[in-house]
Amino acid sequence: MVLAGVFQALLCHGVFSSAQAGSPHQAHGGAGPTGTACAALAYISNTCSYNVSVIDTSNNTVVATVPMIGLSPEGVAVNPAGTRVYVTNPAGNNPNINVIDTSSNTVVAVISLMGFPHGLAVKPDGSRVYVTSNGLPSALGN
Repeated sequence: MVLAGVFQALLCHGVFSSAQAGSPHQAHGGAGPTGTACAALAYISNTCSYNVSVIDTSNNTVVATVPMIGLSPEGVAVNPAGTRVYVTNPAGNNPNINVIDTSSNTVVAVISLMGFPHGLAVKPDGSRVYVTSNGLPSALGN
């Protein structure tokens, strides 16, 4: 397995939750912090198997595998809210970005691009995703 990108998303409100996470990709709310840590998920692009592994970092287990639409997933970025993961697919006839919904761990959108997207980053307010393509940056809006 080739690991091309790693990002983590904290999927809860704040650093702590009042309920222990039963499912690592769902947020559990509560009245306030109690000391129970929230699940942190890592999204790992697997270039050779054309998918993204979702790993629960509290116990280092794969909790989901998300098939990509396109070839060779590389760059990975998570929005600040932890609700979307963006993955570049530079190879093949349809270079694109897959958008993963973290509540279902499914691809909910595919954004076709000209060129070959590699790296990407999400603006801190979540309003834009910045993508490098053949060394030239571009920005995608909400």
